[in-house]
Amino acid sequence: MDHEVANGCFEKIEESCRRLGLHYVRWADGFGGSFPSVRVIYRGHGEPQNFLTTQDDQQIFSIERIRELGSIAAIEAEYRLARMNPPPLVLVDKEPTDEAMTETVHG
Repeated sequence: MDHEVANGCFEKIEESCRRLGLHYVRWADGFGGSFPSVRVIYRGHGEPQNFLTTQDDQQIFSIERIRELGSIAAIEAEYRLARMNPPPLVLVDKEPTDEAMTETVHG
């Protein structure tokens, strides 16, 4: 995690991930009174989703968001989404020369 990056984001890397359909998660620490901590999730399609968090990266639900979601099941579903981690990135040579690389990749 880099605390010296403007707005806590890596614009060029994130743009490349979106263009390639690669999942990513980013957490940006907030600054009290100015802007909140946020976790950004990109699932490989659509737009990145923002989730408010504490400075320890624990999700926060405002009363407005709780009312909007409307049920414990919906709140829990959003919590699971916000806590997701991207799948592993596996690079595979189209013509592997190593026998270990010829095994099926699982993930």
